[in-house]
Amino acid sequence: YPLGSASFIYFISKVIGISSEWIWIYAQMILRLSFPICLFAFLPKDKFKSLLSALVVAIACIAFSLYGIDHNDLLVDSILGVIALYAFAFCFYYKESIVEKVLPITIVLTYLASVKHSGVLLVVMVFVYCLFNARADLLKKESIKQNLKYLYLVAMPLLSIYIWRCHVKLCFIDAE
Repeated sequence: YPLGSASFIYFISKVIGISSEWIWIYAQMILRLSFPICLFAFLPKDKFKSLLSALVVAIACIAFSLYGIDHNDLLVDSILGVIALYAFAFCFYYKESIVEKVLPITIVLTYLASVKHSGVLLVVMVFVYCLFNARADLLKKESIKQNLKYLYLVAMPLLSIYIWRCHVKLCFIDAE
């Protein structure tokens, strides 16, 4: 696997200064819960409905964080799902101004591709969804220069995967 979730776990372990199994599980839970938090942006403005919806989202996030945690597992498949959920929610929330949000979504998509190679399929799906939301801006003739920003959405994740594969080939003799 690429370095996505393993590097985050290593970072948390180094920042806290504890290299134990429980801190690895804690770091995985932080990672798994950080992306579904975006669902709170879609809560209704009504006080009662908002409270009820927040309670449902919170319980779902807690239940999801407790499912299948093992200190020997990087949980890449579940992390792929929550990052893709975040990316789609981000694009949906900012669909009117997605052109200005290309850099943040590029960072998320690059991380998505660095979690597991099959994340590239999700990167392409989010890219197509962003293009669909920005189709009015893409068709304007004066915004052709701005349209090149959309290439970052696919180019940066693919570049990160290419760099990872080059690293693996250089460091491991039997690597494909």
